[in-house]
Formats: sequence, structure tokens, C-alpha cells
Amino acid sequence: MRRVWVSVLLVAAAALSFARPSRERETLALEAEALYRAHDFAGARQKWEAALDGASRRQARRWRPWVGRALEAEGDFQKALTAYQDAHDLDPRRVDRLVDLARLYDTVGLDDQALRLFEKAHAREARRRDIALALGRLYFQAGRLADARRAATAAGGADPRDAAVQTLLARIDEAAGDLPSAAQRWETILNQSPSADGDLALGRLWARQDALDLADMAFARSDRPGAASPALVFERAVIAWRRKDGIRLEGFLKRLETDAPGYFPGRVLSALVALENGDREKARASLRNAFPPDPASESLTALLESISK
Repeated sequence: MRRVWVSVLLVAAAALSFARPSRERETLALEAEALYRAHDFAGARQKWEAALDGASRRQARRWRPWVGRALEAEGDFQKALTAYQDAHDLDPRRVDRLVDLARLYDTVGLDDQALRLFEKAHAREARRRDIALALGRLYFQAGRLADARRAATAAGGADPRDAAVQTLLARIDEAAGDLPSAAQRWETILNQSPSADGDLALGRLWARQDALDLADMAFARSDRPGAASPALVFERAVIAWRRKDGIRLEGFLKRLETDAPGYFPGRVLSALVALENGDREKARASLRNAFPPDPASESLTALLESISK
């Protein structure tokens, strides 16, 4: 019996001799944090994994999520999912562990799984803004507008200074057909934080309400040197076409031809203008290089081609 106890003690002593001291593990974790902040995600992960070797449960709860974040930053989503799941199993009562999993599912486009986990997290911490906002966005993407509005309101919908929440509510208003409310929200957002994308969204809303002057002003603010997208130039061309402003229309169509010669909406508009001017050959030439992105666009192209014959 004495020999048995001696053997047990020797094994325990050997294990302790190979285990890292707690202070060394803490040092490794601090080094990992520094590497992570420097965007050396692989190096950070290796340090955290080394720190986890022989770590206590309390330490593992702290560091295992960071292994997941480092793997996610490296683009290894499968291993990140495993790390986040391990972290959740270590600390199942902590809502952040659910959020890590939900966020990763959201990142890789697994919306149903992300939605289910964000709902669980929201049920436990209903006042947490980041969870409610993510939940509202996923509801919106799923077409559940009433649920999206409730979640966005829970995230801070009454605060006009919260640009992220107000942007989501503006998109919900637009999808629900309340264009004036959506435009008003965008005006509030842009007064606080001007952006080219925001002005483009606002201009489209004004155009859909036939407020062409307001639409033109919004598009003009969005049309910044070196940053104008083909979609923006096309919207400005459409405004000029609706106003029967031939000179401006020609200028915008030339910009599209120069900057985005394969842009399908621009080709279609060029063909339509040519047909209105009685120039069937020019219309056919415009459509010749058009590449319809979907069946509906192919039908439109076929219609214009039949008219131009």
C-alpha cells in the first residue's frame, strides 16, 4: 500500500513539474492581448493557447473566448465556432458567450442560427443595445418588420442621436411603405453624421415621392470627387431625364459610359433615350454591350430590342 501512495505522489509531482506556474500563464495572456491589439492574431492565439495549458477553470473562462476571436480574425470560422462553443460550455450563464456564437453565425450568413441565439440573449438581457440592434437587423432581413421595429425600439429607438438604430428604423419605414417617415429619419441622421451613402439613400426616397428638387440636392451632396458610384450617377441621370433636362442627362450618360461602360441600368437608360430621339441604331448599340444581371432585366432588354428593330 505504501508503494501505491509513493507512486501516486511521484506522478502528481511530475505533473506539477510540467505545468506552467499561474504567473507565467498570466504573463502569456498579457502578451497575447498586446499581439491581438497589434493585429498579430496568429501570434496572439498561440500565446493564449499556451496560457490555457493547465489553466484553472476561472482562467479558461477568461481566455477561451479570446482564442475564438483570434481564430475568427484569422478567418478560421470552423475552429472559432468550436472555441466559442467551448467557452459557452465553460460559462453557460454568461450572455456574452451566447453573443459570441450568434455573432459568428451572423458573420458566416447562418441567419436562422444567429437569430435563435440572439433571441435567447435578448430574453436574458432585454436592455442590452448591441443584442437588440443585431436582432432587429436580422428580423428586418427576414422580412419581419413588426418584430424588427420592436427590437430597434428596444435598442434605443427614441434617441435620435443613435445613428445605427435610426438607420435601421429608416429602412424599416421604407420597407413598410412609410417613405416620408424614412426620409425624415435620414435627414436627422445626416444632420448629425453626413455621408455619401446616406445622401444616396435619402435622394432615392425623395425621388420615389416625386420630390425631384430635394432628390437632386441629396444626390448632388453624395456626388463627391473620386467617390461617386455608377448607381449614384445613374440616379442623377434619371432625375435629369424626368425633368427633360437633355444637357445634364447627356453629361451623366457620358460619365457612365466613361467610368462604368458595362453598367446595365446606364445602358438601358441610354437605349431608352436613343429610342425617344428616334435613333434606333444607337439604341441597339447601347443594348449590344448590356449584360442583364437577372431574368427580369433580360425581359426588359428583350422588350427594348424588339422596339428598336
